[in-house]
Amino acid sequence: MVSDTFDKFGVRLNPPASTEDIAAMDNALGVSIPFMTQGYQDHDGYSQNDDFRPRFRLMPTREVIDFHHVGTIPMGWADQGFRVFYTDDNSNYAGLFVNRPIAGRVSIIEHDEPNFAPRFRNHFQFEMALLYSVESDVDWDDIKYNYPAPASISQEDAESDLRAVEGLRPLFDNAIDDFWRAQYAYSIMALLPADRAAMLLDFTYDDDFYISEYACNALGQRRYAPAVNRLRELLELSIPNVPSAARRALRLIETQ
Repeated sequence: MVSDTFDKFGVRLNPPASTEDIAAMDNALGVSIPFMTQGYQDHDGYSQNDDFRPRFRLMPTREVIDFHHVGTIPMGWADQGFRVFYTDDNSNYAGLFVNRPIAGRVSIIEHDEPNFAPRFRNHFQFEMALLYSVESDVDWDDIKYNYPAPASISQEDAESDLRAVEGLRPLFDNAIDDFWRAQYAYSIMALLPADRAAMLLDFTYDDDFYISEYACNALGQRRYAPAVNRLRELLELSIPNVPSAARRALRLIETQ
């Protein structure tokens, strides 16, 4: 794991987790994740250190188990295949999906506005970002995520993201829970490669204004000029959040 090098920068790593600790964690989570097992064999998470640490702390196996029972399961995250391994000790968490169609991708869940859209392509990319923030003393808010996908990515990554989008689409279409329907939409929009940005426009017509708002933000982030006319139409709607999101998007597009 990339975090093996954190100790060089003053991050205190715990001693290795025992075989029994790892087995107990796997049993509680209902899944064994090889790269996480390897990491825990090297160190059982990071110690809390208010003076110096990366934004997110890898929780010890016992803490992972405890949070799974008191947080991940009761909040319904586990049913969606999400498993939490990191915390910032301020009720924000990071974890990864263990089932298709977005298995392996990392999401950051903020307590004030949960959003399960992937932020990093995989666990390695997430830990690289943590390491970079420590090495370069960069504020986490200035870290560039893997998603929304940048304009230039490999064909392999683009194809992988499109397969994930195709797998999420029926979940979105058939969702009966409004919260998770929105989460599927957010994930689809985050995963869309830059050359498929036109597909974001469909979400601006959704009856859920949270989804429409997110679509406006995504169009602005991608500086998608063909969306200008639709965004101007949205300025005239008297529904919550959407006109202001459309205005922000237009500002980004028109000043690029």
